[in-house]
Amino acid sequence: MSRSKPRFVRVEQYSLVQNQDKSTPRLLLRKVPPMDGPPHFSSPKLNQVTHSHSSSVSPSFSPSPPVSQRKKERKKKRKKERKKKERKKKEKKKKERKKKRKKERKKKERKKKEKKKKEREKKRKKRKKKKKKERKKKKRKRKKERKKKDRKKKKERKREKRKKEKRKKEKKEKRKKEKRKKRKRKKKKKKERRKRKKKEKKKAKKEKRKKERKKKRQKKEK
Repeated sequence: MSRSKPRFVRVEQYSLVQNQDKSTPRLLLRKVPPMDGPPHFSSPKLNQVTHSHSSSVSPSFSPSPPVSQRKKERKKKRKKERKKKERKKKEKKKKERKKKRKKERKKKERKKKEKKKKEREKKRKKRKKKKKKERKKKKRKRKKERKKKDRKKKKERKREKRKKEKRKKEKKEKRKKEKRKKRKRKKKKKKERRKRKKKEKKKAKKEKRKKERKKKRQKKEK
């Protein structure tokens, strides 16, 4: 991994300078130029222990472990970290899958609920429509019956009216007839009375003449 900025790396270097305690390692802070490779270790040259004046090295001095061992350790460490990363990645994926499943389940449930709601709404609308239709039907039926009744009543009223008028007319005619009859009777009676009077007058006249003739005859006989 290349880096553009230089970094400071703590490097353990055993300097074999003639000091009082030759076995003590001296820590140096050295500027390392940018390089490829993992950031946690420096260049192999700096990791090597330089044994100059080996005769002056104290017997108590212990150098750093060999390179192959350090490589193994680094490999082990990297493997461990890789495994850790993979585990984390797996865990993350697992969580994401769980989350996704939960989301999907919720989505399905929501859809199911919405479907049920829609179906309920549909049924409700259907019932409403049916009721409306039935109401309209009943209304039409009532209207029809009312009209029928009204027509019947109207006919009945007309019939009654006609009957009434007929009765009135008949009464009128009867009265007229009665009057006419009365008049006729009166006329007849008058006529008969006149005739009778005339007859009686005639009879009286005849009787008078008879009496007169009788008187005249008696006179003559004397």
